[in-house]
Amino acid sequence: MQKLEHRIAEAEKDMQAVLQQYHAEALDVEHMKKDSLSIIDIIEKLKESRSELFRELESLENSKKDLLIKNNNAAFGIPNAANIYEMRGRNKKY
Repeated sequence: MQKLEHRIAEAEKDMQAVLQQYHAEALDVEHMKKDSLSIIDIIEKLKESRSELFRELESLENSKKDLLIKNNNAAFGIPNAANIYEMRGRNKKY
């Protein structure tokens, strides 16, 4: 009878250990879920930043193209719109 009671006590200890392990793993899973959500938020913010950077890069490339065109036109003596307006203003007869 004592052996049976001893086995039952050991089984209860084992069950308690298993339950503690289960609860610890459940807490780990909850922490991993929170970490995953944080990582997902960070990824979304990085995607938004990336999109903004690409828009800014596109704007800079367009500005660069405009400057190159103006520079080439100036090199060949082709006036830009501002110069044409200025020249027309000077040539007006009052």
